[in-house]
Amino acid sequence: MQIRTVYRTMGWLFIVLAIIGYIQGRIGDYMRVDLTEASIMLGLGVVFVALARIRRRYTVAGGFSFGLFLIIWSTMDLWIPNPFVMGTADPLEYILRLVGGGWALYLAIAELLAWRRAV
Repeated sequence: MQIRTVYRTMGWLFIVLAIIGYIQGRIGDYMRVDLTEASIMLGLGVVFVALARIRRRYTVAGGFSFGLFLIIWSTMDLWIPNPFVMGTADPLEYILRLVGGGWALYLAIAELLAWRRAV
């Protein structure tokens, strides 16, 4: 699987979700996005698009870091009753963050292991 293609796709997905959050603030009853979350998603989208365009080692390190951030952000409601700034995790939002973070972590680790085998 091409790590750059996946990160570019994830980046544009987060950018679109941020724009929807700025314009409507929600996607039906599945996802509510306030301005703070929309700003964070816009930042993540820009970072993932940028990760797809830079050197391989920075792509792997950044993908691992931001994948871990997404997993922590999605599971924050489990151990903090009222997350201070990050908002709540609605079903669609929770799944997108968790799957996106897990996918970014998996691709970063797979790319690192493929690089080690090649060396």
